[in-house]
Amino acid sequence: MTEESAPYGSPRIAAVIGYGAVGTRHSHNLNRLGYAVRTWDTDPARRTVPTLHEALDGATLAVIATPPEFHMAQATAALAMGVPWMLVEKPLALSREEAAPLLGCNTVFVGYCLRFALATQLLPDAIKRIAPVRLVEAVYSERVETRGSWLAACGVVLEYSHILDVLLSVFGMPDTVEAVGAVDPETAVVAALAWGETLGTLRMDFHSPTETRLKIIGDGGVIEWQRDRISGPGCDETVVENPAAWLLHEAQELHSVIKGAISRPARLCTVEQAVDVLRLAERLR
Repeated sequence: MTEESAPYGSPRIAAVIGYGAVGTRHSHNLNRLGYAVRTWDTDPARRTVPTLHEALDGATLAVIATPPEFHMAQATAALAMGVPWMLVEKPLALSREEAAPLLGCNTVFVGYCLRFALATQLLPDAIKRIAPVRLVEAVYSERVETRGSWLAACGVVLEYSHILDVLLSVFGMPDTVEAVGAVDPETAVVAALAWGETLGTLRMDFHSPTETRLKIIGDGGVIEWQRDRISGPGCDETVVENPAAWLLHEAQELHSVIKGAISRPARLCTVEQAVDVLRLAERLR
């Protein structure tokens, strides 16, 4: 659907700010859901309108998919222009202090799309089957040169904060955090975590091959979670799922909230939850 197929200012218009790989996927998904999509990017070849103002003007939904250092400025610009709904890619901001102006904005969500992976949705029930949990091992790694050097600008703790969101969603905020990291630039962190009697380790790095996993050890067995599979007592070994579906499911839930089909999102990450991710990131640092 092009913008010409819907009247200007229509609720079916979405502004996608930042039209790289992630912005392109968001645009495609919103198009499938019936939105006319405007795009704005610093690269003129990726724009359908010449200015950020024109992209946001009259839009009902804005998706902020630029590098993290621009998220807050562009999100506050969208709010100032009256855009009623927003999805900001992760991390929400570079710090909790920077994110503070968005606290209480219940029409703004943050793009922690691993929440929408089927393996993640199966994880809470799988953990119940092996409870009580004694040990947790968490890893999120990928060589940054495989994705573009600019991604390293905000450091590994924020760039790979998907794993922090998963840990918080499943176990809550750790009682204690002890971490060491490579800094200037921030390319790796290794941490010991504790949730009461449950002990955990966390490794995040830009140096090793792609790996996203949790190993959860309980009295009733061991659960192993990855983006596309979950194994252990009562689990299928493999979840057949295209990772591109996560962003589509995220867009579908947001669309349902916007339409009023559901009053409360089940999996979308709220601003408050995203600020908790920033809080944990700051403790790791």
